[in-house]
Amino acid sequence: MRNPQEQYQKRKALGLCVNCGARPAQTRCVTCEHCASVSRVRGRAWTKQLREGVIKAYGGKCSCCGETPIEFLTIDHINGRGSKEHLYQQLRGHTLYKWLRDNQYPKDNFRLLCRNCNGALGQYGYCPHNNK
Repeated sequence: MRNPQEQYQKRKALGLCVNCGARPAQTRCVTCEHCASVSRVRGRAWTKQLREGVIKAYGGKCSCCGETPIEFLTIDHINGRGSKEHLYQQLRGHTLYKWLRDNQYPKDNFRLLCRNCNGALGQYGYCPHNNK
């Protein structure tokens, strides 16, 4: 059996899909459409699983209003630190989720909010739930 890295480089040099050896539809691609599609599906599933793990680790509900549907929940940088600190500016989407997981879900700088509460804090500096 050939070394996988050698096989990758040989297929790439020949302009073939590096995964299956088929000819990609576009000349600058390193994977055929089928392999690219499979990769996208796996990537979405991985990101979804990662996000669900982060949401569970942070309690599974908005820390302000108690909203629970996963589609509405998001990570909030406490006290708006996400826009102020260089490290947190780079952490968004799956990169943020991976960083949180790899750092044992720190609770001092992050919390779970629904998109409404998070948006109100960002736009107005307060959440209407706390100003009743």
